[in-house]
Order: sequence, then C-alpha cells, then structure tokens
Amino acid sequence: MLQRETVLELYGEPPNAVNPLDGCCFHPRYPRAKATCREDEPELREVENGHFVACHLAGQIDRW
Repeated sequence: MLQRETVLELYGEPPNAVNPLDGCCFHPRYPRAKATCREDEPELREVENGHFVACHLAGQIDRW
C-alpha cells in the first residue's frame, strides 16, 4: 500500500539560470532554509540504495 505524503509548495520565482544564486537553488523559496543553504551548494549523495539527494537538510527533517 502506498503512503500518502504531503507535498511542499514552493512560493516565489524559480531560480535564474543565467545568474544563479550562491548555495542551494531552493533556499529563497524554502521556509526552513538554514545559513548553509544560502552559502554552500549541496552535493549529490546517496541516502538509500539508488536514491540520491542534493540537500543539506536531508535526514534532518522527517517530513517536508
């Protein structure tokens, strides 16, 4: 049986590909962003077999 999860709604405008921001491209639109999100681009890492994330907060937040 599939579990239903809440989908996080991102507000604001998507990032500008011509003039990218420092840090994570989602930090201006994510209300729980931390200083590291604004400063450092997250690296892609495997959190489960075949499941990759690029988020500083992955594993720290149970549900989005």
